[in-house]
Amino acid sequence: MGIENNRYVRVAVIGDSGTGKTSLISTAANDTFDVRPPPVLPPVRLPPEFSPDHVAMLLTDTSSSPEDATALDLSVQSADAVVICFDALRHATLDSIRTYWYPRVQQLKPDVPVILACCKADLLEGAPEGREVQLIRERVEQAVQDLPHVEVCLNCSSRTLRMVTDVFHYALKSVLYPLQPLYDRIGKRLKLLCLRALKRIFIMCDTNQDGSLSDTELNTFQQICFNLPLTNEELQNVKQVVQAKMPKGVDEGGLTLEGFLFLQVLFIERGRLESTWAVLRKFGYNDELKLRDEILDRVNWNLPVDQVYELSDVAAEFLTHKFFSYSSDGLLTPGQYAELCGTIPQQGDSWDHQLAVHCAMEGGVPLESFLLKWHYKMAVDPRTAVTHLLYLGFGGPSGSGAQALLAKATRRRPDRKADMFTKRVIHCYVFGPRGCGKSSLVWASAGKSSDDMKHSIATRSGGHNRAASVSQMSGEDGRDRVLIMTEVPEDVVSEFVLLSQISGSATSSGSQAAAQPTAMPDLARCDVAAFLFDSSSSDSFRLARSMMESISTAAGDSLPCVMVSCKDDLGMAQALEDVVKASCAELVVPLPVPVSVETGGEAVLGALRRIVAVAVKPEGHHVPFTAARKAKKRLMRNLYTLGLSLTALAGGSLIVYSVYSLFNKPSTSSAADQSTSTATSSSKPAAGLCSSTSTGWMNTHDRSKGSGASQTITTTLSNNASETSSAGRNVVTAAAEDGFQQVAGMNSAVPGLMKAWFSSVSEPTLRFSSDFFTWFSDKKQPVS
Repeated sequence: MGIENNRYVRVAVIGDSGTGKTSLISTAANDTFDVRPPPVLPPVRLPPEFSPDHVAMLLTDTSSSPEDATALDLSVQSADAVVICFDALRHATLDSIRTYWYPRVQQLKPDVPVILACCKADLLEGAPEGREVQLIRERVEQAVQDLPHVEVCLNCSSRTLRMVTDVFHYALKSVLYPLQPLYDRIGKRLKLLCLRALKRIFIMCDTNQDGSLSDTELNTFQQICFNLPLTNEELQNVKQVVQAKMPKGVDEGGLTLEGFLFLQVLFIERGRLESTWAVLRKFGYNDELKLRDEILDRVNWNLPVDQVYELSDVAAEFLTHKFFSYSSDGLLTPGQYAELCGTIPQQGDSWDHQLAVHCAMEGGVPLESFLLKWHYKMAVDPRTAVTHLLYLGFGGPSGSGAQALLAKATRRRPDRKADMFTKRVIHCYVFGPRGCGKSSLVWASAGKSSDDMKHSIATRSGGHNRAASVSQMSGEDGRDRVLIMTEVPEDVVSEFVLLSQISGSATSSGSQAAAQPTAMPDLARCDVAAFLFDSSSSDSFRLARSMMESISTAAGDSLPCVMVSCKDDLGMAQALEDVVKASCAELVVPLPVPVSVETGGEAVLGALRRIVAVAVKPEGHHVPFTAARKAKKRLMRNLYTLGLSLTALAGGSLIVYSVYSLFNKPSTSSAADQSTSTATSSSKPAAGLCSSTSTGWMNTHDRSKGSGASQTITTTLSNNASETSSAGRNVVTAAAEDGFQQVAGMNSAVPGLMKAWFSSVSEPTLRFSSDFFTWFSDKKQPVS
């Protein structure tokens, strides 16, 4: 038990009335015997200096009276260890431990360590060594053996200060170094989890893998665990002790596994539990003899949604070495596999008979099948796979380097970019109505016969019947890939579709709906989906199509799909064939791949290759064009048209505004020019006025490109209005007509002006439109 800083171990002291509970606590705290102790003491804290382990303790005194039963129960429930006291001369107090106190403790807090304290042992010293004393000893020894959680029984006396502190020292040790997980006192042997943990430690210390710990390896082990090497004399003494008790514990190479386990048993039986626990904790074990969570927490499990973990080359090399360590003929039998996995605490899922593994044989599995199984483990549950690899001995004492067991790979993306797919392991979910041949195809993918499949179905128990297989396939790109096929039963799909319709929202590609049944696999883990139907049944095809549309919509219309026509040897009716072609044309998917498991051979292999090819390069026509996808495309088209119209409107408005600004630019003529023109006009007759006005207008045109010409004429006429006659007004009219002719003559200059405007305005406008649609395409989201 790891004790945190500023934490103390709680010890509850219980027992019959008058057995010496209060005196025991008072004497331990004060180191003196109180002749008249109080009925019940308040909680007493013993400082860290009280124990060699420097851990503080909180001792809780209790009352056995019925009115204090609630307080006693709370004390036991919050305790880390319990001390049960009995009177050495009152046999009834010992009997009540077996009949009342121990069962009550187990009911309130199972598995809590228990220490028996035989109080008032000083009263036995004066008694003759007779039958009564011997009877007490026998009954105490029998109680210790019969009550599994009793760590030890100690004779103590508060009056003489005999072994009072030892009672609480043992209570503390039972918490820090518990015996219960390690050793079976009745059978006098190591418990299974402890045996497997010590076996793993031995294998990790046996660096040359010769089955024995040499003096160098044994000294390295001693240095790792206790930071204190052994001298040559001490090493020889250790081996002599082992060989004297167990001849097979030592061989020419050094200390064998049997000898190593014997040493640990010797430590436990002599009460040196701290030595065994120091070894276990140094190699990463907790009190339940499992690897601590912080070892696995060093691995980064929070990956982006488009990445997954696969078995790395380092892990494959490590497993290959382990394989040949236990197999000499290239085949690993079930017995050898069980021995290889003998360091894993739970082996329930280590040899899954419901999984069809390619190349596996009845007598054993070759290396290829062995590695395929670990690829499957990593794909289904990466954390458990890494944990098991650490149990096999990878990573050293502290489990460092666990990240090296994993390789990141990019999985199927919603935008279906084939160049982003780098996965080596392809996971295919197999859907289809009942009786269409899902299990047959799954097992055939691993090279299994129908008899193997029937045997597997007969041995399945509980839950939904589901077949799974793992095989190795060569893709069109020349890379070898691992293909995992998992059958999804029809009732699971039906339940999933029903709940999706009720909830009004389907499962997206990266998340699960709240109403999704637990039996439905995560669609985000699926790289490609295969939808099977019976080629001789129209109802089977109708159900398969309905499943494909529902699953594709639930996966966000991004899951590549392959239709497979099973039982091709039975033939397909022409009417059904026409329906299949029409449906595939409507959904814009390729025609189904015909397969017959009975004939097997190239047909099955071709279907598997098609599945792998579609997963690696999911072209657009492998995603069904469902009603939801059509509605989504219509919406995107409307949004695109709306955006184009708005952009065109904005561009047209910009053009009109620019032209308007160009031809209505304010005059740049100087005030001096205007005053000069006015003075000249005032000093000349009407005939000269026409000439002067014409000349002045032309000068202004040369400077300002025609803008403000009418303003100049109007200003001149306004200054001379009082001096002109009707003839003058005719002259003004002629001048205005001449001005309009000059403006008409500017038409030849307009194309040049427009060209200059387009070079400065049109390119930015078109560039804005292009950037807008690029941004719009990147930001568009799927619409339900």
